[in-house]
Amino acid sequence: MKATQHPESPGEFLRSVSSELGALFPGLETGTVRMLSVRDNRHSWTLELSLRVGNATTELVIKRPKSTNIADVRATVAGVIRTSNSSALRGGEGGFVRFPEIVGVILENTALVMRRIDGTRLDEAFGIGSKIDEKRCIESLRNLGKWLRSFHEASTLPGGARRAFPFQIRPYQDSDCTAVPIERCLERMGINVRAIELFLRTLERVSEAVPKESKRLTQTFGDFRVWNVIISAEGDYLSDLPVVLCWDNPWRDISAMITSIEYMAARPRNLAFRKRIQPERLTQHFLSSYFDESLPSAESVDLLNVPAMLASIEDLGHSKRIQDLAAKLWIERRVRSVLTRVGRRSAQ
Repeated sequence: MKATQHPESPGEFLRSVSSELGALFPGLETGTVRMLSVRDNRHSWTLELSLRVGNATTELVIKRPKSTNIADVRATVAGVIRTSNSSALRGGEGGFVRFPEIVGVILENTALVMRRIDGTRLDEAFGIGSKIDEKRCIESLRNLGKWLRSFHEASTLPGGARRAFPFQIRPYQDSDCTAVPIERCLERMGINVRAIELFLRTLERVSEAVPKESKRLTQTFGDFRVWNVIISAEGDYLSDLPVVLCWDNPWRDISAMITSIEYMAARPRNLAFRKRIQPERLTQHFLSSYFDESLPSAESVDLLNVPAMLASIEDLGHSKRIQDLAAKLWIERRVRSVLTRVGRRSAQ
């Protein structure tokens, strides 16, 4: 496989990667490279490998973005490296959140090589067969809230967040921070004009009432969700770095985390763990660590979740994968239920 070609199979990708790792690890014998896992996601190929250099064993993650244009693939890789060097990102409070170490790039700058984090994804830590106790999971959520507050404070610009979340939707996995008006997203769902106008008026009201520290223009992480968090013995890691840290309102990140907690709790495989996975309680732990004093109202959180869910729908696009279609249906039902409640309250 040439660097300018996309892998056609996991085996082909593994062979191409193995042949190039020697440039980063002198003395590597390609016969010692062992595949731990492979994932063919919507946005990337991801390999987890174990290899031996001398007497030491090293575990790596190799990620290659997907795009029909090879220049876009290289731009995505360069963007992630640029993000990894952000002073605001690295300046989080107390080292509560860490990031994977980028070792280098291979395949003519089209694939990232990172150290593998030995741990458990936060969404899986709450589920079946998890050996991580509930106290540690809640500690992780609180760490995320403290770090996020510190990250936002380190990159705040003077003035308010104009043309930003919640009225402008930026997909979490986009690379250029392009915004879509919220009303356009709702129109695509088939929501009628009257319901949209009522929702926007209500959203404006609750947006004015949120705590002051969440009404500013900051850099945002974007894909700040439980399945991108890894709990390890060394601490909590955000495993996926964004291509760009978009300037937006803090609620873009706050609501991303809250809606991902809700989605985690709604997964069929987690139904037996409802006592352990109570989204309202977990959300309160996260919010209480982000906000110093007064917490946002339940109504504010509920309504501000809608644009976050719409951003997720934008990410899913026209994917035909079964899991993506199921996620989209669940999200659309949740959005419609919120808009229905807004209509009922207005009628009363």
